[in-house]
Amino acid sequence: MAWIWFLVALTLLIVELVTVQLVCIWVCLAAFVTALIAAIFPSMGIVWQIVIFVALSALLLVATRRVAKKMIENKKINQATNVDL
Repeated sequence: MAWIWFLVALTLLIVELVTVQLVCIWVCLAAFVTALIAAIFPSMGIVWQIVIFVALSALLLVATRRVAKKMIENKKINQATNVDL
């Protein structure tokens, strides 16, 4: 079952490389980690693999949202333009 997760991770990586907007990178990383866990524990059921995948995806999205939000707020330029006049 681990090879399916590796294929999912590879597919999401290709999609990410095509879009270049960090849309699927977190889900790709979660699929890769799930593949590693499935390879280490081959007797793990598909339900637990899906739970791990969903939990990791959510955790990565939530963890990086704060960082991304700070980076976006720091890029705002407080400069007057002709539109303001």
